[in-house]
Amino acid sequence: MIDGVREMVEGVGVSNVDRHFADYVLKPASEEGRPQDRARKIARRLREFYDSGKRWCLLDTLTLADSPSTLAHARRSMEFWIDVFARLSRDAGLSPAIARKRAQEAVAAIEGGLVTSRVLGNPRPFLRSLANLPKQLTVARPYVS
Repeated sequence: MIDGVREMVEGVGVSNVDRHFADYVLKPASEEGRPQDRARKIARRLREFYDSGKRWCLLDTLTLADSPSTLAHARRSMEFWIDVFARLSRDAGLSPAIARKRAQEAVAAIEGGLVTSRVLGNPRPFLRSLANLPKQLTVARPYVS
């Protein structure tokens, strides 16, 4: 399995997946409109991209291959995702520190929801993370998940 992961990282497929994720899934973050609406659109696209939690997550799989280049790729991808979410949160009026924290928490909830959904064969943990995403990224007061 780990050799297969290493081959995927070195192959063209990973860059295509990354490109699609950035150009389609995360793109609404930089579009016009209310931040909460943009976050909802991202949540819908995440649901589509991960087939409601049925598809495995590339970042989760990449971390199984304990090689520096693989981990560096996963780190860059995750930092990009966090940066996009943090910018969206700042657009909603959150301070840079709170925006970064919320972005990290959102990515952790989504990634954790994907793993939990896949292992349990139950999409609800992933879908809950998506349902919470707009408030988590855009509501200045503490949100309840």
